[in-house]
This record gives sequence, C-alpha cells and structure tokens, in this order.
Amino acid sequence: LKYLTRSMKGDDAGLAGKLAIQLYYPGDAQTILQSAGIGGKDLATARAAAAKEQGSLNAEIAAAKRGSGQDAVKVGEALYGYGRFAEAEQLARLAMSKGLGKCKGRCDAAEAPILLGMALVGQGKYADAVTVFNGVNGSQAATKTAHLWSIYAQSKSRGAAPAAAGH
Repeated sequence: LKYLTRSMKGDDAGLAGKLAIQLYYPGDAQTILQSAGIGGKDLATARAAAAKEQGSLNAEIAAAKRGSGQDAVKVGEALYGYGRFAEAEQLARLAMSKGLGKCKGRCDAAEAPILLGMALVGQGKYADAVTVFNGVNGSQAATKTAHLWSIYAQSKSRGAAPAAAGH
C-alpha cells in the first residue's frame, strides 16, 4: 500500500525491496526498487529472479489451478506483483473457493480475500474492493491491513487523494 500511494522512499524502499527478494516476490522487488531509483546488486538480483519467474508463470498458473488454495494464493500474489490484476483476481477467487486447508509454513485465511481486494483495486473496481476488505476476518494484522486498503479504495472511489500511509 505504501508503494501504491507513492509514500515509500529511500531506506523504506531499499528494505522493502530486499524483503520482497527474500520472500520470493521478485516482481514486487523489482518494481519497488526501480520506483525508488535504487540500483545495484539488489535490483540486479530482483531483475534476474523476475525474468526467471515470468518465464514460468504460465506453468505456475496451470499448477495453481490444479493445486491447493494456498498454491493459488501464492501464484496470485506473484501475478499481482507484475500488474496482472485480472489473473490475480481469478486465482484469489479460486483460492477462496478451495479454502487454504492445511498449509506448509505460514498461512492466514485472510490472504486470499486481501489479495482479491488488492487485485480489484488494481483494476479500478473500488466499490467491489471495499466490500471484500470490509469482510476480511483473521488475525489483527490481517484486519488492520484490510482496513487500510478499504480506506484507500474508498478514497479512490470518491476521486479523493488517499491519506498518507502510516497515518
């Protein structure tokens, strides 16, 4: 959300880019680092990983459709990072229909609806996104995240400038 509102600069962007690389979101990492004018090793790493991932995304989409809800969320998140919002929406809806089931590692039932809302925002479907975000249940972090995204979507639907992130 900080990236989307253009409030991520300097050290924040550098840290977010590094974290995105570590969490295997190279598309997000590349976008974050480039938008902040950060180059060097981190951007080169993000670009290389993003190129590799983009080459396999169609196969990953097919596998996610056959796999679990968690698989669909992870591939949907990658698609979101490349601005492929309609496809991210489809996988988020698929994940919600499948449920997240038993997860390997970190898993939150709110991931799919938050991804769905984010994908809707990316497509300019703000009213639909607000509805989705307002229905998010889960951890305190998930509900706070959904609330912030809902505020952003509401402001965009009214044509107003969003509040600065972190306020």
